[in-house]
Amino acid sequence: MSDDIFDQDVRNVRKTIWFGLPVSLVFLLACYFVGMPEIFGTIDDLVGDSPVVRISVAAFSLFIIIPLILIMIPLSVLKAIPVRWSGVGMLVRLLNINIFIAAAFLILGVPLLTFAQYQYMPRLGYSKCNELRGHPTLWFNDWVKNPEWCVRGKDRAWVLEQAQKR
Repeated sequence: MSDDIFDQDVRNVRKTIWFGLPVSLVFLLACYFVGMPEIFGTIDDLVGDSPVVRISVAAFSLFIIIPLILIMIPLSVLKAIPVRWSGVGMLVRLLNINIFIAAAFLILGVPLLTFAQYQYMPRLGYSKCNELRGHPTLWFNDWVKNPEWCVRGKDRAWVLEQAQKR
């Protein structure tokens, strides 16, 4: 009976791996080349005391999503071969733990990071500015050092120009 379930599981993985593996790789590359530069740019702006900072709280979920993908890809391959190695069970448990952590982060972490943003950015001398244009998505917030630079229709480049003039 156990072998039938194992064989069915292998067949199911083999059916979906031809589509899931390339999609996972593309998503991983997109996270790395699109999301991570945004995160590091935000950190660099904060450390460098930039006149304008754009924060995406949702982008910080990449620190959970990328490891999930990195675990899921080899696990799928190992399950499709099939490998009767006890380490696969350990990887499955690790993946399940990471999925739980990711869900907890999305449920608790994103609101907490949003709350922290509204608490600490004013302490760093920034004012929230929803007037600047150029937001990639709705999930981004702009913060400016000088509230006078929060002008409807202007963008981050304009704020940087204004800061250089001072």
